[in-house]
Amino acid sequence: MSNYIGITPRNIEDAYRLSKCLASSSLVPSHFKGRPDDILVALQMGAEVGLKPMQSLQNIAIIKGRATLWGDAMMALVKMHPDLEDVKEYMETDEIAICKIKRKNQTEHVCKFSKEDAVKAHLWGKNAWSTYPKRMLQMRARAFALRDTFPDALCGIQMAEEVRDYQNNTENKKEEPIKIEEKPTNRLLKGLKDGNIEQVEKMQALWFKEGKISEDDAEFIRTKIEEAKSEKKALEKTVVVNGIKVHEIMQPSEISSTDYDER
Repeated sequence: MSNYIGITPRNIEDAYRLSKCLASSSLVPSHFKGRPDDILVALQMGAEVGLKPMQSLQNIAIIKGRATLWGDAMMALVKMHPDLEDVKEYMETDEIAICKIKRKNQTEHVCKFSKEDAVKAHLWGKNAWSTYPKRMLQMRARAFALRDTFPDALCGIQMAEEVRDYQNNTENKKEEPIKIEEKPTNRLLKGLKDGNIEQVEKMQALWFKEGKISEDDAEFIRTKIEEAKSEKKALEKTVVVNGIKVHEIMQPSEISSTDYDER
């Protein structure tokens, strides 16, 4: 017979009345205050893994809409499981945490989590990892070991410390703009448009030598360079007809001989 004396809802109506009462209490975690619906769900989730009502509220953390369990509560649930034979946690070095767990009729399961793992996961030096690195290493090794060995006891619920790290990484990650590299031929054509004929000519020869542009592209750019040179040469010499500057490439018949004055 159980010696538990606390409140145990017998149906959904009792559970919801209890949830409304708890939602107005100052003794529940802040993410549950004023939220009886969330409390009702937390009570049900806790009951499914073996937590009493108040244990559920104190040990279930809601992180970005996801219900999780704090690491100590996960350990408590596993220790209550009848199939647990032994569990040990220790630091192999200052930078490596180990959790060994033995379930009946199974071989011992060992999980390690090191500083190297934390660095790869972009965790090291951030948030609690900078103030309590050993504790955080311990929680990660514990989370993997408990979930691997007692999935039936935890019902797929993840450790709050672990999920919180995932969320922090997602929030802190900045999206890098997609870099679209301009084609070499387009860059050379743009240079010609800006009037940098000599520079484009040098770059065309260099990039063709380095294999950055194909032979066909190189020939195409050479053609454009010659066209640009011809246009520039034509613009350098003008004539004045009745006080108006006109390009010399106009046909002589279009200009009156009496008004032709070369400049």
